[in-house]
Amino acid sequence: MKQTFIQNLKNGQVPFLENEKAFAELPQDLFEPLNTMLVTIDEHEHHWSEEYFNAKVVDLDFNFSKELVLHLIAVKNLCKRKTLFLMQKVRLKILLFQWLMLNLKQK
Repeated sequence: MKQTFIQNLKNGQVPFLENEKAFAELPQDLFEPLNTMLVTIDEHEHHWSEEYFNAKVVDLDFNFSKELVLHLIAVKNLCKRKTLFLMQKVRLKILLFQWLMLNLKQK
């Protein structure tokens, strides 16, 4: 159960909302207290990235704490939102480029 949860959390195809739901269904006795000697949690969202997520998710093997799991779900959510935002920016740039090309051809 724990390993399945970790694999689904790592999987970018599993939405963070499903991770939240699965978290709520985990038995409480699976969790350990947060060990700040082994695990650090960066609360500064501007540091959160896919690289940060991938580095932190490994910590679950050493310290499967509620705090770390919830943190990773939040990081995954933010990374997904950043990706969607960047995709929208790229689409807008493509549309702008296409519009400019059409206008240049018409002149």
